Amino acid sequence: MRAALASELEHEVEESGRGRTHGALLAAARTLLLATRGCEAEERSAAHDLLAADALVTYAFEIAAEDPDSLEELAESAMRGLGALAPEESS
Repeated sequence: MRAALASELEHEVEESGRGRTHGALLAAARTLLLATRGCEAEERSAAHDLLAADALVTYAFEIAAEDPDSLEELAESAMRGLGALAPEESS
């Protein structure tokens, strides 16, 4: 979790001059989820990445809760960004 977050925080601070930590947390979660896309559901190797991604999303919302006006926008952004990673169901 620390490794995924470190690069995101560094990039975000360089881009904006200030850290929007909840955005970096969500970006790190997305990176971890992308890393698990090729894994089978039963593979233990993906478990740590999935748990870390879950924790990062939780932390993002905890931080965002300090500014309740930003929660709706953050939730919509997280749903779009993370939801886009879901595999398409085959009919």
